[in-house]
Amino acid sequence: MQISRFFYTHGFEALLSHSISIPTQKVLLCFLACLKKDAGQRFKYVRSVRFGFFDLTEPAGLELANALRRMSNLETLSISYSEDMILSHPDLVDAFAALSSVRKLDLGCVGETAIKMLQSLRSELISVDVNFLGVAPDGEGFFESVAVEDVPLYHPTIILEHSRSSLQKLSSYG
Repeated sequence: MQISRFFYTHGFEALLSHSISIPTQKVLLCFLACLKKDAGQRFKYVRSVRFGFFDLTEPAGLELANALRRMSNLETLSISYSEDMILSHPDLVDAFAALSSVRKLDLGCVGETAIKMLQSLRSELISVDVNFLGVAPDGEGFFESVAVEDVPLYHPTIILEHSRSSLQKLSSYG
C-alpha cells in the first residue's frame, strides 16, 4: 500500500517531466482530467507538450486555456495547427501568451491570431520554429493573404523582438 501511495503521489512528477504528445481532442480531455486530480498539483510537473490536432471544440478550448495558466514549468511547446487551435476559444490567445517558462516553441500553420500570440508571449524563447504554410487541401499559407508591402512586418525577428536577447535558434518557412 505504501508503494502504491508513493507512485500515486510522486509518479506523476516523473511521468510528466517527459514530452507528452496529444494527438486528439479526446486524448486532451483525458489528459486534463488526469491533471486536475490531486487538487491540481500535477500541472506544475508538465515540462513538454505537443498538440497534434486542429479540431478543438470551444468547451475543450476553454478547459485547455484554464490548464495552460497552471502549467508554470512548461518549457517546450509544439502546436501543429496553431491558428486553428488558438481560434477555438477566445481565452487561448491570452493563455498561451501568458506562459512565461517556455524556452522552445514550435508552431505550425501560423496565421494572424498566432502571430498576435507570439508578439505578446511573455516567455523569453531560446529556440523557435515557425511554419507559415497552410493546411491541406488548399495549402495556402499566411503570406498569400498579406499585401506584399506588409510582408516585412511579419518577419520572425520583428514578431519575436521580445526574445532578442535570449533567442539562439530561429527557423521559419512558408
